[in-house]
Amino acid sequence: MELQLITAAENGRAEEVRALLKSHPDLDVNDGDMNGWTPLHWASFSGHPEVVKLLLAHPTIDINKKNLQESTALLLGCFFGKTLIVQLLLRDPRVDATLLNSERSTPLWSAGYGGKH
Repeated sequence: MELQLITAAENGRAEEVRALLKSHPDLDVNDGDMNGWTPLHWASFSGHPEVVKLLLAHPTIDINKKNLQESTALLLGCFFGKTLIVQLLLRDPRVDATLLNSERSTPLWSAGYGGKH
């Protein structure tokens, strides 16, 4: 079921994400794929704000969870220039914008490096 959630999040299928979260309240929204990418990582990377909103509303979401490269959803959003996603994540008081990835990059540095000002 977690893989189905990851796929729906990656592809921006908000209604499917909503249905999965509703019908499976014990679903682990922080479970990742083989690279540690959670549904929130995928929705952020792919630029799906409605899916990000749904995931942020889940009571057990770990907004600062790192993938295997130690990147958070915020860092991915910054690096790939997903402005709406970055705004959503930064509005959430749980986000830690100072976390470093495995290359010791912050989200702010990643945005600049990726040419996304």
